Amino acid sequence: MLREHHDITLLKLRQQVGLTQRELAEALGVTQKTISIWERGKMQPKLSFWQTKLIMEKLNCTLDQLIIATDLKHQNENEIKSSRMIPHNPRFF
Repeated sequence: MLREHHDITLLKLRQQVGLTQRELAEALGVTQKTISIWERGKMQPKLSFWQTKLIMEKLNCTLDQLIIATDLKHQNENEIKSSRMIPHNPRFF
């Protein structure tokens, strides 16, 4: 189970339990494209109570972890941090 908040993403939670985007989408009654959009942080999931309960069961995660994993601000901060880890080399840009 992922313990660090900065490590929790929807993609990592899904991969940790070995589900494909298609499998998760079918379980939730959404499209694979919707799962992809959520994982890329392009849109925050709008889940019903039952979908929330089901995704927590499928991903073996807590509500706190799910909220962190789908928080767009959190995902954007992670993208900024990871982009800072790549040294800038003007010859490549």
